[in-house]
Amino acid sequence: MGLSYDGTITLASGNNIWCGATDETNHRIVVIADESPTKIQVWDMVTRTQVGSDITASLTSGMKGIVVVGSGASAIVMGTGTSNAQIVELPGGYVTTGTGGNTMPSLARKGQNGAVDTTNRNALFISSSSRTMSKVAYTAGGTLTVSSITVPFLANVEANCIIYKSSDRFIIGTEQGGIYEIDSSGNVYNTISIGQNYDPYHLSGSGSIVASNIYAMAYDNGILLAVTSEGVLYKIAYDTQTILNRIQLYNGVQLSLSNSYNGTSLIGINTAVSSTLDNPVRYCDFTCSQNSKVTDLFYAQDHGEIIDMGIDTSNGKAWIIQDQASGTGADLIHIISLTPRASTTRTFTIQDNSVHQRCRLLLLDDTDTDKKLITDILIQSPATFRVPTGKTVKEIIKANDGITAKWGYGEYST
Repeated sequence: MGLSYDGTITLASGNNIWCGATDETNHRIVVIADESPTKIQVWDMVTRTQVGSDITASLTSGMKGIVVVGSGASAIVMGTGTSNAQIVELPGGYVTTGTGGNTMPSLARKGQNGAVDTTNRNALFISSSSRTMSKVAYTAGGTLTVSSITVPFLANVEANCIIYKSSDRFIIGTEQGGIYEIDSSGNVYNTISIGQNYDPYHLSGSGSIVASNIYAMAYDNGILLAVTSEGVLYKIAYDTQTILNRIQLYNGVQLSLSNSYNGTSLIGINTAVSSTLDNPVRYCDFTCSQNSKVTDLFYAQDHGEIIDMGIDTSNGKAWIIQDQASGTGADLIHIISLTPRASTTRTFTIQDNSVHQRCRLLLLDDTDTDKKLITDILIQSPATFRVPTGKTVKEIIKANDGITAKWGYGEYST
């Protein structure tokens, strides 16, 4: 994994950014700045200059969620002050309003408050109303249809984050370690409870019991990364709900997480760090290895919390929004270029009488003299994962147990 530091955008004093979204067509970042009045700014990630002027939408306060649509031509926004959604032309600023959703909760400054399926032209936003999400359907011509969808599991817990997974599929992270896959109608397809594998409750510094809330997520080829409000990173084989790794990165701090790019995601601290330390941005890979390292990648300046992060997967540039803690009131947008760790995708297909099997998969690194274990994982065939490159891999498969157990073996180079 490598990086080159491109530069930092320093916003005008008083411009506090709430969250951002990537325009991959034009290599731009679109951010919500300030709160009253809320405005939208567009920044070029290559030249690190603002595109056009500030856009003040008629959602004049409390804008908390933004997604980019229409190949970067527009952004959809929602907020706390109204149940309306707006689609905003970029960078021109022409606004169309749609009614019928829910207000957003009073979220802290962070990302993943909304997610978009550009194939089916649907966006979902976190809602302040129990058991609901706001759905915004849009057309190529900019017409909005805003509605409230029922999501049953949100009756007792609040959603903290939402990401796009695949066509008409979204993943929601909630309080108390809950992770749920839904479609744009609110139907549930997969459920993961961190609490079923690890106690989701921890003692705070004052001795009180606090829950580990899922604060941000990223998904790539069958692997889900999830970070909590208590500084823990989980690496999960998504389809079989197998936790591959649990890493206590920090104690009692909220974490930010970027989207995935060629098997890499960035991790930042969404809490101000000690004034004697710079704020590290770290990375984790999406290979199925249980021994994945979380490595320092970039040291952001000035100790302020990392508000939001994202990667333009079309050119490998990442943006990192940081609150500047020195008191100047000007937030920062760091731009870096990424070279991901080498990995390759491999599809594991295990059948018995033409029926796909749920089985145990072990991968050993034959390149290593000690034949170190790469992964020991439950899979549901067919399953596609990223595996490290440059290795000779021994593959052992076990389906069923006892006298009905069947074994398979293979060896190959990546």
